[in-house]
Amino acid sequence: MQFERPITLIQLLIPSICTGMLMIGLTISLYLSARYKSKLYATMGFLCLCAFVFVASEVLIISIGGLGRNWQLSIHFHQIEQTAGAFFVFGVPYILGQMLELKDTRLKINNIISTAGFVFAMICLLSVFFFPDAFISSQTRKTTWMINEADFGRGSEGILYIIRDGMLAICSFYAFFSIASILRKREHVSYLIYPLIGMLVAIAGGLIDSIFVYKGINYDFLPNEYFSRFSLGITFFALSVIAGLIVHYVNVAKKVEAAHHIIAVSERKYRILVERTNDFIFSINKDFIFLSSNYAAQRELKLTDSDFSLMKFMDIIHIDKDSNHIEFQMIKNKLKKSADAGKPITFNCFLYSKNTPPREYSVRFEPVDVDNEKEIIIKASPIPENKAARYLEEESRKYVIGNDFSTAEDISKSLVENLSKYMTSYEVTNIRIGLREIIINAIEHGNLGISYEEKTRISEKSDYIDFIAKKQNEEPFSAKKVIIRMYLFSKKAVFEVEDEGNGFDHRKILASIKDNKIITEESRGKGITMAHGIFDEISYSEKGNKVTLVKIINSSTR
Repeated sequence: MQFERPITLIQLLIPSICTGMLMIGLTISLYLSARYKSKLYATMGFLCLCAFVFVASEVLIISIGGLGRNWQLSIHFHQIEQTAGAFFVFGVPYILGQMLELKDTRLKINNIISTAGFVFAMICLLSVFFFPDAFISSQTRKTTWMINEADFGRGSEGILYIIRDGMLAICSFYAFFSIASILRKREHVSYLIYPLIGMLVAIAGGLIDSIFVYKGINYDFLPNEYFSRFSLGITFFALSVIAGLIVHYVNVAKKVEAAHHIIAVSERKYRILVERTNDFIFSINKDFIFLSSNYAAQRELKLTDSDFSLMKFMDIIHIDKDSNHIEFQMIKNKLKKSADAGKPITFNCFLYSKNTPPREYSVRFEPVDVDNEKEIIIKASPIPENKAARYLEEESRKYVIGNDFSTAEDISKSLVENLSKYMTSYEVTNIRIGLREIIINAIEHGNLGISYEEKTRISEKSDYIDFIAKKQNEEPFSAKKVIIRMYLFSKKAVFEVEDEGNGFDHRKILASIKDNKIITEESRGKGITMAHGIFDEISYSEKGNKVTLVKIINSSTR
């Protein structure tokens, strides 16, 4: 059988080489897609697959049809080849949207184009089975099958083939100008130059092949060599896309590496700051269990990592064993509400320490999200000494407060802030605790009229703090006040706490204290007992709603 244009080595060699190159490209694409679970790499793999099928089919058409003379089988590979080519109408605009990160109107237009391309490609695929003559005929061979040996196994092209070529041309120019416009407007997208060049080569190859199909002339630098320029073009395009994305991947990897370096440096700086600060820094979980602690906390509190791992934050808060347990409940309530709401709070409290007196700290309690887990960062700073107090000789103060327990804490701190000149910090702390208990008694049992039995019953059944909060807003309790006075002299400090309640039988309690009896029936008694261990003189008004506390200043401590 004589052909005007027999099969040449280059005609078989070029698609064979392209097939091998596309196999490598396909492997890289599949690896990146599996590794990073990215639509971009998945689409790149799809394009490489289409290009591979196209070029590999070209090799089989020439081998089985041209050389093997099996035109019936070869026509099927021709159908497969051109169907794979049809899917470029979908794949090119789709990967374009992924690469260029299109938004808004441009993204909508691109999605319409890619969707239309997918629908058309599916029509071409279905026509192979139901209407082959509309795309690639299964029975009628190409008009040049006796002229070009390479066309021996090719089917005749139908109307869908012509439409596909037109749509490929439109998609190619659309992609080219889209990439070019992005390159012109944006910085840091130099990797797009690779697919841009690849698109140019693919367009040129497609145009040359299209002209040859319809005119029988090759308009390039090898006019007498009859091989598929489009096979070469789409191979170059697919590999250029891969090259561009690899360059992009390397650039991103470098940025990530630089970011990791910055993070590592920042982390080292943070650790240095955390470990060298004199403030206590903790992290706890939502159940208040310690997760970490810095060196300052471990050193000052005399606790190790192992100790902290077995403790909750409430375990290191110092509450005098004889004091009113309300303070502890109030702190616990604050922390829980802060954790639930995710809002920071700041408060003062004494922290426990082995073998040393507890010290007062300003505590910052700040909930954070760490890897979708709720954590709380705690910073505790020692309250600085009031240096101005050493110059104080005398003072007097008067406070009028409502029935808020937290106010009792604030007022008691304010009352003792200038006592450091006259006595030790341990004595000052004890006086503050004693005053706080007396003020709480005035609120709780004086103004609010809560008995020992009522308090016990409510505490067993519900949240006592919530009960207090509700009662504070009820009449006639809401209008009642507590008056606190303080007189500081060179020889003594005098404190008066007066409520607007009905008073109580203070004589009975004082007699019990004098006889060293354990007080169980009157809640005020515990606060009064504590006060007797702190103050040198305690006296009550006849009604019992006003108490005067005196602390003698020992000149040896001044």
